[in-house]
Amino acid sequence: MPNFDSSNPSKYIMDYDANNLYGWAMSQALPLENFQWESPELWDEERILQIPDERETGFIFEVDLEYPKEIHDTHNCLPVAAEKLKTDKSMLSPYQLNLVDKLGYKTTESITKLMPNLNNKTKYVAHFRNLKLYKEFRIKNYMRACCTQF
Repeated sequence: MPNFDSSNPSKYIMDYDANNLYGWAMSQALPLENFQWESPELWDEERILQIPDERETGFIFEVDLEYPKEIHDTHNCLPVAAEKLKTDKSMLSPYQLNLVDKLGYKTTESITKLMPNLNNKTKYVAHFRNLKLYKEFRIKNYMRACCTQF
């Protein structure tokens, strides 16, 4: 190459595979046996944050989540902590209602869907890694009931 200068530092293009998230998830430990119930009094947010992600045993918690209004704008495009909800007409925005009328759809039917939303959650069941992520996003969690160790 005519413009090559060997005195300059080397530069490389790194190729990262961020598409194999499903494969990564499938390689993680699954809760199959040796379940143990633990008292919620033994757990607080601080202790959950100290659990190493690569630990041999995992934990699933039942918590209440508070989605603070201050972070709604930053999470509006993709909220975390999706819920299985039954939709109805009252949940549609004015824009969606206009589309329904314009396209001639019927909205009398309720449909159950997994929906991301900015609502507070009650009795939300989450893996400890998810709770750690929610904390990074400033979502407050309150220990509710049981904790399962597997």
